[in-house]
Amino acid sequence: LALSYDKDYLPARAQLAQDLLRLGEAEEGWKLVAEVQEADPYDVVAYNLANLRDKLEQYVTLKSPHFELHMDRREAAVYGPRVQALLARAERTLGDKYGWHPTKPVTVEILTTQSDFAIRTFGLPGGDGILGVCFGTVITANSPAALPGRTTNWEATLWHEYCHVVTLEMTKHRIPRWLSEGISVYEERQAKP
Repeated sequence: LALSYDKDYLPARAQLAQDLLRLGEAEEGWKLVAEVQEADPYDVVAYNLANLRDKLEQYVTLKSPHFELHMDRREAAVYGPRVQALLARAERTLGDKYGWHPTKPVTVEILTTQSDFAIRTFGLPGGDGILGVCFGTVITANSPAALPGRTTNWEATLWHEYCHVVTLEMTKHRIPRWLSEGISVYEERQAKP
């Protein structure tokens, strides 16, 4: 709406770029990030995202009928098929249980450093302690390598986040956060007590 009044208003263009990335409109989102960064080289979020884009271009994409998985080439060789199998099982199990299956591929990005995860997710470094985030049909997650010395379970994280995909999408994002979170925690524990 802001851009309908002033198509060159940079704060709105920057926010739209992030929103598009979070909604899975990556091509348009990355294009807008580049435009904002070029127009204002001092925009910290655009700068961070533009630098991250260069790193993400080195990632591989593993596709399946319901998922588009982006991850580091070396990590994909080690556990990429296992991630795909887990996501396929989550899609079948939770989809059948709740009666919702994706109509387009869900984007899953597993980032190799915590700061890259935070920049992709929030636009800025930070967010320590957060393992994954779901924006509807986009999931971002830390890889096991992103948190050295910490005990985490990437499988539980992805199952949890995929459950958010189901609850958010089937309700058109009209679900209280506490309820979506509660269902995800419950389903995470049901999958592997």
